Amino acid sequence: MARSHRWLLAPVLVVGIAAAAAALGGSAETARSASPAARPNVVVLMTDDQTVEELRVMPNVQNLLAAQGVTFDNSFVSYSLCCPSRSTFLTGQYAHNHGVWGNTAPTGGYYKLDSTNTLPVWLQRAGYQTIHLGKYLNQYGTRNPREIPPGWGQWYGTPDPSTYRYLNYSINENGNLVQFGTAAACGCPGRLQRITQRADKRTVVRKCGANDQQQAQGRVCGRGRSGRSPMPGGPR
Repeated sequence: MARSHRWLLAPVLVVGIAAAAAALGGSAETARSASPAARPNVVVLMTDDQTVEELRVMPNVQNLLAAQGVTFDNSFVSYSLCCPSRSTFLTGQYAHNHGVWGNTAPTGGYYKLDSTNTLPVWLQRAGYQTIHLGKYLNQYGTRNPREIPPGWGQWYGTPDPSTYRYLNYSINENGNLVQFGTAAACGCPGRLQRITQRADKRTVVRKCGANDQQQAQGRVCGRGRSGRSPMPGGPR
């Protein structure tokens, strides 16, 4: 695998500030001094409102992610609420330090966080290329749905409130708002947003592969977007 470019992919599914911290060797300064060949690719998948117990009935996650990645025998969450917890992941700080106490203003939400001092910013400074796919912090995009938070080289974020819609939602594709989610386009309205994000991940990984000589594998149902034909869905 060529290592001329390194990518951080952070969307839509499970765990991991420790993995990113390990990749950075503990600090941006340490990572900057490391040779490019020593830098791993880092993929973080994050889900909301999920318990460890639920993994018992998720064999694909266990086999494809846990068995081939990093697991933690001990894990501690200081504030098990969506936006404060995501902000902790992005900063490594407790809520009383990063200042995001809730999911919405005035005590929390996207605009409460100082986005100029976060993990993607540090990674970019260390020479990484960064990508985000899917949901970001709560209330992201309510002031400007085309905004791209600092540190993200490629951005495919879902601005609120359409983040929570299965139909008629938007994705900010690197500053361009693209509408998705008509039932006629895919024929599977109950799964359109998840399908779209799966397809977007495949598209972005293919773009990365063109630079890194990596091949994207997997099957998707389709993007549900005008002019794009659905493809058969793979096993879950």
